[in-house]
Amino acid sequence: MKVCIYSLFLSLLLLSCFKSEKSPYLILDPKEHISEFISISEFVDTVMYIPLDTSILIKGIGRHFLIDDDCMFFDTSEGILKYSRQGTFLQKIGRVGGAPQEYTNYKAIAMDKENERIYVYSLPRKLIVYNFDGEFLNSFSVELPDDGLYPIQMYYRNGLIYFFYRNCLGGETRKSLFWIITDTKGQMKTYRRSNEIQLGADYAASYGLFGVNVKDKDSFVYWDLFNDTVFHVNGMETEIAYLWDKGKFRLLDTDNFEVPDDDRRICTALVDADHFLLLRWNTMRHVSAQVFLSYYDKKEKKTYKLDDSHVVPKSKLSLLNHFFAYERIDGREYLLMGAKVNELPDDMKDSLGNLSYEDEDNPILVLIRLNK
Repeated sequence: MKVCIYSLFLSLLLLSCFKSEKSPYLILDPKEHISEFISISEFVDTVMYIPLDTSILIKGIGRHFLIDDDCMFFDTSEGILKYSRQGTFLQKIGRVGGAPQEYTNYKAIAMDKENERIYVYSLPRKLIVYNFDGEFLNSFSVELPDDGLYPIQMYYRNGLIYFFYRNCLGGETRKSLFWIITDTKGQMKTYRRSNEIQLGADYAASYGLFGVNVKDKDSFVYWDLFNDTVFHVNGMETEIAYLWDKGKFRLLDTDNFEVPDDDRRICTALVDADHFLLLRWNTMRHVSAQVFLSYYDKKEKKTYKLDDSHVVPKSKLSLLNHFFAYERIDGREYLLMGAKVNELPDDMKDSLGNLSYEDEDNPILVLIRLNK
């Protein structure tokens, strides 16, 4: 088993980056903006909507958006569901239960497009493999540490399974787990933890931030607000991508989460697209939290604030209050999110068919295609 160990060289490198006036890495700071604003229309090409039919009623489509050439898979309260690219329900993949071919309600899913395989992680430490037609193929035991049983996101890339974890899970004092990579039979290949020991429950370290997104077809971007580094992760290779600036906005594991500091800012979304970075910043306050978006143009090397977070005018679809993921589909870049029918603009009703705009309607998959 290969184990990823932090080296003295990396520690010294990070230290030298912050002591140097000119860092070789882009330094991210929520306060750094020029006076100009930018509109979402500057980087969005087209917004498309796929309503999921009501053959099975579901509350949401979760955080796993698996989209193939002619089908889609979602992790829902009713199990793993397969739809056509037009939103027609096709079948369930497996079912909830305790048998070797069944999964628990807590699960994560990943897709191998080339070999048409769906990988399902199920508690405790089980990896189940189905084909795209829902046929059970195999089940393996996954090599995970005791604090690695609850991955928040799972991906397949090039023969490897990636398990990513929430930043600084609560519990006892420890070095927080960032990610684990296994082969397709669950054997661990590498893992990574925080350099620093964080405090456990009752402190900000128990916040459970979500800190991973797709970077490109082979790699991911992972961030942790208690550490200085934003990583690019590609199999056994890990690179420093960006650094968080020093300052009062930085979250400390000793912060009292119940009475948060007004200066703290939390990055709750980070998109590392071809031409830009998109970051969503939140305050720690439970009530009247302030949320805003930063847009960094990689060519201009300038940071802007978005003047409007709404994906389309006259809708409730906002990048401020919806979970969104970055993916590459059919060679193009997309932001993906789930939405309810009543969040769409009124003029979309006719184009989506006989939808009642009631809460009982199934979610809509929103595909936000980015400019080339």
